[in-house]
Amino acid sequence: MTSLNARAYRALFQSALRTADADTTKPHPHSLFTPRGHRLALDPDVTVVKGGRGVGKTVWFQALQDPALRAVAADEYRLPVLTRIESHTKLDMPDIYRVAFGLGRKGGVPRMRSS
Repeated sequence: MTSLNARAYRALFQSALRTADADTTKPHPHSLFTPRGHRLALDPDVTVVKGGRGVGKTVWFQALQDPALRAVAADEYRLPVLTRIESHTKLDMPDIYRVAFGLGRKGGVPRMRSS
């Protein structure tokens, strides 16, 4: 058996381990990691999810767009409400945010103008 130095071990590990990046690797039902600590972040009543880089925010955002992955999360985290949520590309927000940020919308009351 050949003895390896630190540089050789590092090169061996780097070549053996596949890099998983949430921006390039889409989650799949058979490989979706569901750690217990992520349950609160998936609760629809939670409006802000705080977390450092690489902790799963983007992965969960992408996963919740897919009905099959939402079903996995609903089952694993016992959050059946996730199966009743529809994903869509339109942003639904209260009028107060639309007015505050000057965002347009179809229909409804026009933005109030100051005199």
